[in-house]
Amino acid sequence: MYNISQNYKDKVLEDSTQHELNIYIDGNKIEPNHIIDFSSTSELFNNNEFCLGCTPEIDIEFEIDKRDLPEIYNEVYVETGVDDEIVPIGYFSIQTIEDDEFKVKIKATDYMKKFEDTKYDGSNLTYPKIMLEVLKDICEKVGVELGSTTFLNCNKQISVYDNTVTARTYLGYIAEQACGFAVIGRDGKLYIKTFGEDTVNFDINLFGDFTWGDKFKVSRVSYEDGIQNYKFGYETYATVFIDPNNMYIVDSEQVENIYNQIKEFEVYTFEGETIIDPAYDIGDILVVDGKKILYQGELKYAGKFKASIKNNVQAKTEQESMQTKQSNSNKIKRVQSEINQIDGKITQLVQETSEQQEKITKVEQDIDGFTQKVATKEELIERVNELKHSIEGITLQSKETGGGNLFFYSKEYWRGSTEKDSATLEEYTDTNVQQNNVSDEGYVINKGISVQAQIVKNGQYVISFNYYKLKTDATGYIKINDTTEYKLDGNINTWIEKVIPIEITSNNIKIEIGSDTESSYYISDLMVSLGIEKSIWQQNSNETRTDTVEIGKGIQVNSSTKNTYTRIDADGNRTFNSSTDERVAEMTDKGVYTKQLEVKEQAKINLLLIQQIGNQTWITGLGG
Repeated sequence: MYNISQNYKDKVLEDSTQHELNIYIDGNKIEPNHIIDFSSTSELFNNNEFCLGCTPEIDIEFEIDKRDLPEIYNEVYVETGVDDEIVPIGYFSIQTIEDDEFKVKIKATDYMKKFEDTKYDGSNLTYPKIMLEVLKDICEKVGVELGSTTFLNCNKQISVYDNTVTARTYLGYIAEQACGFAVIGRDGKLYIKTFGEDTVNFDINLFGDFTWGDKFKVSRVSYEDGIQNYKFGYETYATVFIDPNNMYIVDSEQVENIYNQIKEFEVYTFEGETIIDPAYDIGDILVVDGKKILYQGELKYAGKFKASIKNNVQAKTEQESMQTKQSNSNKIKRVQSEINQIDGKITQLVQETSEQQEKITKVEQDIDGFTQKVATKEELIERVNELKHSIEGITLQSKETGGGNLFFYSKEYWRGSTEKDSATLEEYTDTNVQQNNVSDEGYVINKGISVQAQIVKNGQYVISFNYYKLKTDATGYIKINDTTEYKLDGNINTWIEKVIPIEITSNNIKIEIGSDTESSYYISDLMVSLGIEKSIWQQNSNETRTDTVEIGKGIQVNSSTKNTYTRIDADGNRTFNSSTDERVAEMTDKGVYTKQLEVKEQAKINLLLIQQIGNQTWITGLGG
């Protein structure tokens, strides 16, 4: 409920009181006498089924004299008042305008619509993060200010995100585990609120016709996702079911906190019409004749405000034992992190469950490095098969397309604008790249030029790639054979596919990638194939890249257990520290270099023999 004075409360429902109504369109005030009508609608639940985590939007509709509509219109601000005390109704984005010869009807909705129109990508955060920090990041990306600074379970740490769902879905998950709902406030900010956060007594005599229904009371909270099964309370009354797809439910403590806050919550179903105080908020509780009802419904203005309250809340019916309901298309994913600051250890448990299989991966990191355990035989077999295909120089995609990639992925095949300059692109991968591309890896395009050229036979070719613009003001391009240039245009933070058919008559294909801005684009699945149709991406037949092995101009083997990698090139074999890139050991035509040397039995050094015999060390000079 909006904070108002006692003077306002005393006068707002009197028969003689006239409410002011002011409407502003992009800051332009509409002449109050030219407002023909005004209404707003708000609804908490779908199908009247009580649930946590709803994200209601408030819709308004009004008619005004056509002469009052400005040439440019985007936003609406509405306020009301009594005796010069102003009560804001809210900020709204215009959705549609219907006009005739003399008037226009405008429909607008609050800023919740912005969350629906945006997919949220949390890959830029460093996990684990607490829930409040994630919500701040969501609001920042959507462009809506966060009004709530605390809520239930707001300090719970999470380590998972899914950039295929909308920001509004994320709001629902966060609000659900906070035992409430997400709503846009009168100031245009986002708030996480609880049902009945404000309770007011309301005179039943102000209603005309009204109808009472059944009592709805909560006595239990249940959460099942096929692996975890948390239930608190008893089955005497209604059970509140937590969404099994809520990625932010990580332990039983959250569910217990929800139960402790909502247990014994009760309201009655009710329908009725009455004059109303516009300071009431959706989700407030009105105590009418000693019974509680949730405030929601339609509000109309006609000198004062009249509400049509429809509160037919009922228990949600849901099958339990979710283990029997899963399908392969609805996998349960869980990532949980545990930080042991005393022992200096981080443990992450990644779990994915479907009807057909369960996969669990446990990764531990401590001062000595990483250890990883994959718990399913099926996944091990799959990884071995993938590695086998890669080493043999073939992939499943090659069977579908019948051709190979003529260009190399590794940065060492790219150069700058001249032969002496280094390429400006960087090899890169993250969840965003992996979830939207076949290759699972790509490039970050920096300011400057990167070039790769290959000698080919003349004929028809197709160049294809996906790109993702990271910065609005960036300008980038791809140029083919110094002649044809393609701009990397399009919406920011959106993957766009580009397919370029070309004919080669000079036995050479040259690709130039350029940008005027650092870290401006991702480019992935760069494929150059012979023919007239786009081919599915695959590696060059002379280049193999897996999680641990990279074969290009040389061979690089990365250790999954030690802090080293080994590089084999034409001039020798070297081992490096993967954290510092410091050379640890080297074998070339000039001999052997190493920081430390341990010999078990014999060592010959410059005609000097050093060997361990029993508990003695013998040093012997050898003849020339």
